[in-house]
Order: sequence, then structure tokens, then C-alpha cells
Amino acid sequence: MASKKIGKTSLVLIILIFLLALFLRILAFTEFKDNMNIRYDARNYWIMSHQIVEDGVYGYYYYDDNGNIIGNVQPGQPNARVMPGYPVFLAVVYKILGDKYLQITAVRLIQIMANSLCTVLA
Repeated sequence: MASKKIGKTSLVLIILIFLLALFLRILAFTEFKDNMNIRYDARNYWIMSHQIVEDGVYGYYYYDDNGNIIGNVQPGQPNARVMPGYPVFLAVVYKILGDKYLQITAVRLIQIMANSLCTVLA
């Protein structure tokens, strides 16, 4: 298999694409940085990450306004039906930072970097 050399022009173009991707994502982040409202799948993953750290359980359940568990699930029982990679990543970030709002911000910034890299690595 022959190795291909990346020319100087190509390298500059790749760097410019990465910087543009990073800039656009940071621009969107700054627009919504104070919005800590997470919903749908993001909320489920967030709940799972906290239960992994706080309860040692890989699962999720919801509480109503009175603190009662919604649905037919038992606390302390694993009930997740998703692959563990992303919830474990979130749990590690939460464990390191210890603050649920800082966790959201840190994960968003990590995802900005990873997603920007994907634009040039693909």
C-alpha cells in the first residue's frame, strides 16, 4: 500500500476547515451556554450518568414534582437498554467535576472539539 503525502496546500485547507468547524460550534455554544435545559435522550443519558456515580446502578428513572418515581421501575435496579459507552463517559466527567451544571458545560465543550475533529478526519 503506497503512502500518500499531504501537500502544504492540503494541510492548510484541512486546518482551515477544522478552524471553521470549531468556530461555528463555539459560536452556537456561546449562544446557548446558559441553557441547561436538557430533554429527551440527553436527559436520559444525564440521569444514567448520575445514577452510575451516585447509586452505582446502570439505569434511569424519573421523579414527579412530589419526588415519587414515575413508571414501573425500582430504584437500585438496572434497567437501561442502551450501550454503556456514552453514559459511562458522562459519569466519568461528572465524577471528576462533581457539579451537574459544570458537567453539562464540560461535555458540550468536549463534544465541540471531538465533532470539529471529525470534520477533518473523515
